Amino acid sequence: MMQVAKYLFLLLPVLFCAQNGKLIPVKVGSKWGFMDAKNTLIIPAKYDRANSFAEYERYDKTERKIKKITLAKVFEDRKMKCILTDNTELPCDNLSRASENSSSDILVESESKIRQAEMMQREKDEKIIDDFKKQNIGKFDDVKIAAKNPLLFRIAKNKKYGITDEKGTVIIPADFEIIETKSFSNSQGKHEVYFIGKSLDPKTSNLYFSDRGKKLAENFMPYFPVHPSGNLIKIQDSKGKYRIYNFQQKKYINKNYYDKLDSSYDNGLLLAQRNGSEFYIDETGKEYVYR
Repeated sequence: MMQVAKYLFLLLPVLFCAQNGKLIPVKVGSKWGFMDAKNTLIIPAKYDRANSFAEYERYDKTERKIKKITLAKVFEDRKMKCILTDNTELPCDNLSRASENSSSDILVESESKIRQAEMMQREKDEKIIDDFKKQNIGKFDDVKIAAKNPLLFRIAKNKKYGITDEKGTVIIPADFEIIETKSFSNSQGKHEVYFIGKSLDPKTSNLYFSDRGKKLAENFMPYFPVHPSGNLIKIQDSKGKYRIYNFQQKKYINKNYYDKLDSSYDNGLLLAQRNGSEFYIDETGKEYVYR
């Protein structure tokens, strides 16, 4: 019998703070080193690439137990090394990120119970949609539930899509060929929804809206979250420059534009590039550049 596992993850944004004593990777000339919060170079810039310090777990054969250790992975002459905050090297084997080993609740249900629950939910959704259609007879060509908290509907009109509230009041006009529902985890661990209005023309920008229909951002690239909470999204403007948008704060993390941004934050830091210079930025938009 097939078994389906459901995982519940609580993804909270973790703001990186230089004042917590961590060392920050910085590029000096063509090499990478590490500086502290006072802009003092603590580990000399001799590495070709450097990742941020993070907590790992490693099995201690002598004491026969797993120990937590803070280290950074760096690269020198195409070889990866692991260093401590005092620049002491140690083997990189038998390491795993502590965050990857955090426990999660796993609920395993039989296939029949899952199908029964899905059927009951489908019947509830159909009733909600039927009640909405009765209150808005003839107003829309098609109706689907777009979100449940708050209750919002994706409506179709003349082969275009938009969003209404539970009473049928249009909050996002039916101007789009595609409407997608997205969500992020806020600082309280609760999910909030927002919407992306798209055209089938790949050269046309995508518009991001809040769950109340307020236009938040315009994006010339596909949806690309850079934080596991979904709160921080990579945005590209019409000139090909990049920024990071914070959905909970409903604003960009800073006023700066970047030529390149890495794919995701690692331990609160994201690699950025502007005018040929590489440096890290944190989730608040602060740039870490050695001066």
